Amino acid sequence: MEPIFDRKGKAVAFRMRDYVYDREGKAIALVRERSLFTFAGDFLGRFEDGFYRDARSRAVAFEKGATGGPTKPVPERNVIAPLRQELPHPPEKLEVPPRPPFRSNQWSDLDWDAFIAGGATASA
Repeated sequence: MEPIFDRKGKAVAFRMRDYVYDREGKAIALVRERSLFTFAGDFLGRFEDGFYRDARSRAVAFEKGATGGPTKPVPERNVIAPLRQELPHPPEKLEVPPRPPFRSNQWSDLDWDAFIAGGATASA
């Protein structure tokens, strides 16, 4: 599993293939067509070039090797991935909104928890 780091470099979640897991191993989101969705099918934001971005294309979190965004902090070291729990059924239909015209080089005002809770759409 690939750790996901917030703007302070703290590991906040993990990704394995198209699924995002919290620190306890519960699947909390899925990636489709470079977009991040809840298992209810709600759009959360984008996942592009290793950055998780809000609706305004501002970075919320990143994976190692992310490019084209704001300056990244030094990521937490020796992060241990959790045991994965059972996956929920993915939604049948996902609506991908239009991409913003550019990617921001700024950090979002949203923290990871607010972003995953659906704050990306509220801030648009």
